[in-house]
Order: sequence, then C-alpha cells, then structure tokens
Amino acid sequence: MLHLNRIKRLWRLWIETTHLMVGLPDYQRYVAQQRRHNANTPVMTEKQFIDYCQKRRLGGKGSRGCC
Repeated sequence: MLHLNRIKRLWRLWIETTHLMVGLPDYQRYVAQQRRHNANTPVMTEKQFIDYCQKRRLGGKGSRGCC
C-alpha cells in the first residue's frame, strides 16, 4: 500500500508539473491557499481564476493572435 501511495503522489506531481509547463494553473491549490491565508477574501470561480492566470501570463494582451 505504501508503494501505491508513493506512485499516486508522484503521478499527481507529474500532472501538476506538466500543467504548469503549459500554463494551466492549479485551481484547487489556489482555493486552499486563499482559504488558508485570506479567509475573508472571496474566492474566484474556476473560470475567473483561469482567465486571470491567462491574462497575467500573456501580459494582459489576451489572445496572441498569430498562434
């Protein structure tokens, strides 16, 4: 069972890493962090969070247009 848990953890880490590499943010991590550090601040919806991250990643330019 310990071996299976380690495999699950490594798999989750791999998925998380690949998502970050292609610019897909981790919404569940964001929610947990917001609740832990900013309990009185409203949490964005998943769509709002992804839109925010994309705008931030692209410098507020929206779509790249060419690609």
